[in-house]
Amino acid sequence: MFIDRIHWSIDYDLSKSSYKNSYDHKVNVKKCFLTLNHICNIHLSVAVKNLKIILTNLIREILMKMIFLFLATTALTYGCGQNTTPTTSGTSKIQTGNIVGGTQVDPTKTDATYIVSLGGGCAGSIISSKWILTAAHCEPLFKSRITGGSVNLRDSKRIQLKIAKSFVHPSYNTPESSHDWALLKLATEIDFTKSPQLSAITIADSNLETSGGLNDGVMATVLGWGVTTENGSQPSMLREVDVPLVSRERANTSDAYNGAIDETMIAAGYDEGGKDSCQGDSGGPLIIKNKNGPQTLIGVVSFGEGCARANKYGIYSNVAFANEWIHSVMDKN
Repeated sequence: MFIDRIHWSIDYDLSKSSYKNSYDHKVNVKKCFLTLNHICNIHLSVAVKNLKIILTNLIREILMKMIFLFLATTALTYGCGQNTTPTTSGTSKIQTGNIVGGTQVDPTKTDATYIVSLGGGCAGSIISSKWILTAAHCEPLFKSRITGGSVNLRDSKRIQLKIAKSFVHPSYNTPESSHDWALLKLATEIDFTKSPQLSAITIADSNLETSGGLNDGVMATVLGWGVTTENGSQPSMLREVDVPLVSRERANTSDAYNGAIDETMIAAGYDEGGKDSCQGDSGGPLIIKNKNGPQTLIGVVSFGEGCARANKYGIYSNVAFANEWIHSVMDKN
């Protein structure tokens, strides 16, 4: 059995070499084990040399396949529209979605009619009858089909919306994820009377921040269809989780983001981790549920280091900071 395998390998290699008669060589190799004469030794030497070449090529092929599988697994882990870039601390940050440590949305208790899915791991928020606010890093999906009107992604009655034009913030910085906003103009204006499954959400303005509405400890809610554990599977039902806002001072400490969080960003989460946004729904909403008024969109899911890790808060694009740009684009277009 061992000899037969050697013969198969030698025959395979000789077919690519200057030797033409592989059968003769197989016979000679067999004789070599019986007679051990000088001529056979020469043929065996050639066979062994060829076998070494075969084994070297085989090992090289196996290593290449292992590298390919590693790269493929990495791509599947982070998904489409997910961006991994270095932070100033030298660690990696992952463009993220939702939801770790949360619960399934009950539409009778939480209004989610303004949330749309861009597909491919990105979401957005309807902010007027013609406009959707999402994340700039979701740009590769701006030609995708947008759907809304249900907390269930698999609902056949979800309403389809078509994008006419997109606007990425001109200061969007890919490596730092600063100014991570984009506006999508719809081809057809939404008639909220005819489509009550859809609605628009109020966006935060500068007054909210100056009045303390974004202070450390204020409770907010993030919603989305993303994975429920880091590198986990994506649910079809919309989920939500409540997280406290975190000051930029705390978010910029050495054990958190080490100075990488600027005024265009909001941090939210717990020091001990456990609840956070995660891969799968970048561009989705971070909101404040006002007891005596409408919900307010304060952030857009942007990035984070891992999911729900201690001191690695979820990072959201600050809607209040972008308010002026948002209205400028909408008014001019």
